[in-house]
Amino acid sequence: MNQPASVVLANLLGTTSAEWNVQMAGTLIYALPVIIVYVVLGKYLIRGYLSGAVKG
Repeated sequence: MNQPASVVLANLLGTTSAEWNVQMAGTLIYALPVIIVYVVLGKYLIRGYLSGAVKG
Protein backbone atom coordinates (compact mmCIF):
# COMPACT_ATOMS: atom_id res chain seq x y z
CA MET A 1 0.00 0.00 0.00
CA ASN A 2 1.89 3.03 -1.29
CA GLN A 3 -0.73 5.71 -0.77
CA PRO A 4 -0.71 8.77 1.48
CA ALA A 5 -2.67 8.46 4.69
CA SER A 6 -5.24 11.03 3.55
CA VAL A 7 -6.06 8.92 0.47
CA VAL A 8 -6.41 5.80 2.59
CA LEU A 9 -8.78 7.66 4.93
CA ALA A 10 -10.86 8.87 2.01
CA ASN A 11 -11.05 5.31 0.66
CA LEU A 12 -12.44 4.04 3.97
CA LEU A 13 -15.79 5.62 3.13
CA GLY A 14 -17.96 3.01 1.50
CA THR A 15 -20.55 3.65 -1.17
CA THR A 16 -23.46 2.33 0.89
CA SER A 17 -22.31 2.77 4.48
CA ALA A 18 -19.63 4.41 6.51
CA GLU A 19 -17.92 2.99 9.56
CA TRP A 20 -17.51 6.25 11.42
CA ASN A 21 -15.59 4.72 14.33
CA VAL A 22 -12.85 3.46 11.98
CA GLN A 23 -12.85 6.76 10.08
CA MET A 24 -12.46 8.83 13.26
CA ALA A 25 -9.78 6.53 14.69
CA GLY A 26 -7.76 6.86 11.48
CA THR A 27 -8.20 10.63 11.48
CA LEU A 28 -7.00 10.86 15.09
CA ILE A 29 -3.91 8.76 14.33
CA TYR A 30 -3.25 10.87 11.22
CA ALA A 31 -3.55 14.18 13.11
CA LEU A 32 -1.82 13.18 16.36
CA PRO A 33 1.79 13.99 15.31
CA VAL A 34 0.75 17.48 14.19
CA ILE A 35 -1.07 18.11 17.48
CA ILE A 36 1.93 16.92 19.50
CA VAL A 37 4.33 19.18 17.58
CA TYR A 38 1.99 22.14 18.07
CA VAL A 39 1.71 21.54 21.82
CA VAL A 40 5.48 21.11 22.26
CA LEU A 41 6.57 24.00 20.02
CA GLY A 42 3.53 26.25 20.44
CA LYS A 43 5.27 28.94 22.48
CA TYR A 44 7.90 29.40 19.77
CA LEU A 45 5.19 29.63 17.14
CA ILE A 46 3.34 32.35 19.05
CA ARG A 47 6.62 34.17 19.72
CA GLY A 48 7.35 34.19 15.99
CA TYR A 49 3.88 35.51 15.20
CA LEU A 50 4.25 38.31 17.73
CA SER A 51 7.75 39.33 16.63
CA GLY A 52 6.63 39.58 13.03
CA ALA A 53 3.60 41.69 13.93
CA VAL A 54 5.46 44.48 15.79
CA LYS A 55 6.82 47.41 13.81
CA GLY A 56 10.14 48.97 14.68
